[in-house]
Amino acid sequence: MTVRSTVATVRRSAAHGAVRASRRVRSRRSAAALVGLVLAGSGAAACGAAAADPGARVVQWMSTSGFGSSVGTLLGDGGHVAEVVHRHLGAGALKAWCGVLESDAASAAGKLPSPDAALTTALDRAYRADQAAATGCYGASPSDTAALARSLADVNTADAYLEQALQRVTGLTGRVPSTTTTTVPGGGGGDPLGF
Repeated sequence: MTVRSTVATVRRSAAHGAVRASRRVRSRRSAAALVGLVLAGSGAAACGAAAADPGARVVQWMSTSGFGSSVGTLLGDGGHVAEVVHRHLGAGALKAWCGVLESDAASAAGKLPSPDAALTTALDRAYRADQAAATGCYGASPSDTAALARSLADVNTADAYLEQALQRVTGLTGRVPSTTTTTVPGGGGGDPLGF
């Protein structure tokens, strides 16, 4: 056998192997495409089922938005503002807690809308009331009792809307959401409803 015939044989063999490999690749691609279509179809059906269930959509949104801890944080911030005002803790404490409240309310508002219109409305109103409270008390002096009273009224309004939002979530999901701002080692498992 000459070098030329050996090269030709190797080329034919390589070409034949490439054709076989190409057929295997196409066959694998076809099988992968078929599996992908089946999985996509079942995924779409699952998404369709979740999309049809408002409670499931809200639970998903809660887990990605940090809803429970945001509500707990805002309730705590409002309580701190009220404590600073009632205990006359001074301008520094007042500005600090009002600034924290404003920042936390703005952060929570950035996670709207929720998948439920009534829940979004309640939360939007709560966040706006907390922001109004924070703006009012941040600019007030500790002796401006009228401005501080308006801020505390806004905190109470925000708390009422947060309670309304919690009730809406409970109605949609059948469970009371956790509003803890801390984590329990090994607990919760990422469940936004705390189970």
